[in-house]
Amino acid sequence: MHRFPPFPILRISCIAVLATLVVCGSGCQRSQTIENPSVDVAEDVGTVTIEIILNSDEPTENIRQIVPVHDGESLESVMRGMASQPDEPLEMVISGEGVTAFVQSIHSVTTDANRGWTYTIDGEFATKGIGSVTVESGQTIQWRFTTFEEAMKIQE
Repeated sequence: MHRFPPFPILRISCIAVLATLVVCGSGCQRSQTIENPSVDVAEDVGTVTIEIILNSDEPTENIRQIVPVHDGESLESVMRGMASQPDEPLEMVISGEGVTAFVQSIHSVTTDANRGWTYTIDGEFATKGIGSVTVESGQTIQWRFTTFEEAMKIQE
């Protein structure tokens, strides 16, 4: 039968050496980066045009950007990407995520009880939120600050 030495200092020293070996044996190994071949990296498949009508009387104040998109990307993702561009970010506030994503403001023009940001895709009034809509290359998304009734008249 094995016994620890009778002296407490030697007993503590043996435990400390054993603990060090266990820690080094499990945690002192070199780390490796293992790539997961089953994860697809989305490739740029094209572009969409984003138009933001800030003032229909003064077209020079409006914004028009060609934005790269990925296959299956949501409009929410595209808009958030525009807001976080390093060179010229679009001033925008989006609340929620996914099906609850909602554009609160663009260029300090904020949604209120009567008016809000509505959008069309290739001239068709959108009936889904930005987190539920996927974009396709070649589309034009146009944003306007309107009432629901004004948005419907523009559609006609």
